[in-house]
Amino acid sequence: MKIGFIGDAQSIHIQRWVNWFADGGHEVHLISFKSCTNLKNIKLHVIKTNRYGYFNPLNYLRVRKILREINPDIIHAHYVAEGGILGATSGFNPFIVSAWGSDIAVYPDKSILHKKIVKYVLKKADAIQVQDTLSAKRVNSLGASLERINIIPWGINIELFKPLDIKKKYDVMNLHGNSFIPHDVATFIRALPIVKKAFPNIKFFLLGSKDSSYDLAKKLGVLGNITFGGFVKHSSLPSYLSQSKIFVDCFYPHHNHGGHTYGIALLEAMACGIPTVVSDRPTINQLKDKNKWYYGKTFRGGDPSDLATRIVELLNSNEERNRISQKNRGIVEEKFDWNKNIAEIENMILNTI
Repeated sequence: MKIGFIGDAQSIHIQRWVNWFADGGHEVHLISFKSCTNLKNIKLHVIKTNRYGYFNPLNYLRVRKILREINPDIIHAHYVAEGGILGATSGFNPFIVSAWGSDIAVYPDKSILHKKIVKYVLKKADAIQVQDTLSAKRVNSLGASLERINIIPWGINIELFKPLDIKKKYDVMNLHGNSFIPHDVATFIRALPIVKKAFPNIKFFLLGSKDSSYDLAKKLGVLGNITFGGFVKHSSLPSYLSQSKIFVDCFYPHHNHGGHTYGIALLEAMACGIPTVVSDRPTINQLKDKNKWYYGKTFRGGDPSDLATRIVELLNSNEERNRISQKNRGIVEEKFDWNKNIAEIENMILNTI
């Protein structure tokens, strides 16, 4: 099968997708605005762009030209409002789009125009892949017919992300990056002085961009308790996660839309058997009954005092940490095994042709 992907070549997630299909014997092409050297047996087509990016009319013509040259069996675009719009306007079918999260949860509410763009892409897609039932409801509300929606979580590499016998150097870890996603690292930093009162020598680990976190930590008197890890290779994450007793995810979208139920980093921590604390976002508690899979602790989103309370509770209870750790690993093995789930997505693609 010859597949034409459209997405950000520098995204680790896109790299995982295209490399997996190439390793599976498919002829894979990737259309992107960015170049990348981490691709194996992939034909990368880089579109030179300007400040208008995805909305430069010339880019639509460039994508059409590339697709005519490639003549793929199918095109698969990622992120509805970016790769999706290029795929939808290419005039090429069959066309699949994968929703990532904020592209359906936040982007459509920015304006009437933004919502029209998303609805247009969803209307043009022959199949739509989302990661959970809440996201399926969201794209359905935006005009996607149910028969075109496929609920298949991406998952993670459970052979790479697994429990490691590594000495715990840190008590609490938080991970965030420079992106549009509301990681809310400020809530994490503001919780630290409260936790420090209970554990004066506590060690925190913050992986990702320092941005304003450094100044806030210094102001609150916890700078000496924090190790800033910066950005690391994705393949190195398991060892960093395994050095921590607790993983905290402060991500809080302040809305009740699908598309923001969980992130890959949370699943990676769970796969490593790390006890987790996540913000009580509006979507997380809707994972009930047969859809229930999160059993770690939650705290009120944006509330550093409540976060500190949950951290202290976990640090004081080896029994609860062990219980959550075992649950976490089992859940990922059952529901979020990358190789199983991507094979299901491969079948979806084949059935769409």
